[in-house]
Amino acid sequence: MEQHEYDDLARREHFYFWNIGRREILKEALLRHLVPSSECRVFDVGCGPGGNILILKEFGRVSGLDVSDDAFRFARNRGFENLIKAGAEAMPVEDQSFDLVSSLDVFEHVKDDERAIRECFRILKNGGHLLVTVPAHRWLWSRHDEFQHHIRRYAKKDLISKLRRAGFRVLEESHFVTPAVPINFVRKIVDKIFPPRGQILKSYDIEFPQSLNRILLFILRCEKFLIRFISIPFGSSFMVIAKKP
Repeated sequence: MEQHEYDDLARREHFYFWNIGRREILKEALLRHLVPSSECRVFDVGCGPGGNILILKEFGRVSGLDVSDDAFRFARNRGFENLIKAGAEAMPVEDQSFDLVSSLDVFEHVKDDERAIRECFRILKNGGHLLVTVPAHRWLWSRHDEFQHHIRRYAKKDLISKLRRAGFRVLEESHFVTPAVPINFVRKIVDKIFPPRGQILKSYDIEFPQSLNRILLFILRCEKFLIRFISIPFGSSFMVIAKKP
């Protein structure tokens, strides 16, 4: 990602419905499987500007990995000091080092995602947990994905198969951010009918009015409640909590 993308991402983390709703959904999901502890070692693969620390720090001592100096600058400004500059496919970390590993919207950027998943398995302690989120549904692929430097979007069965091949046992899975499915689908159709001619696409090219942002956040909070009982079958994002036996 480029400097202006990190600027935009960091700016939106405290008010944009997607960021707030995702944090709340993931935190509640983790609490169903983990007891927060100061002794717990947490590793965020692809930590970016450090937004994930807002939930991960509640579960233990957090370290992070990313390839971007710009990401590190933002993360350090948030007090995120234990950082490693490296890629997810070859992490300079000892075997069985962490109790919780997170990879939140990262694998879609990684060329060999199965290798990255195996690396997550390697650095987890036996009995440790992996939290993953990825963009869902291949048919939602759009120009927005291209701008975000995505290599792929995921079908549910594909990600689960890759996790199981690496040795993980899946504990919980669900789609979420259902409102973004029609939004992204319409955006995809518009892009086909009116292809862009050289204009620069912003990393978040839809600015929602505050009232709509609140409505969308309310929907995500309803999803958070539903995920306690069911796996939501569609949504623009997909999450998995898995365990290393």
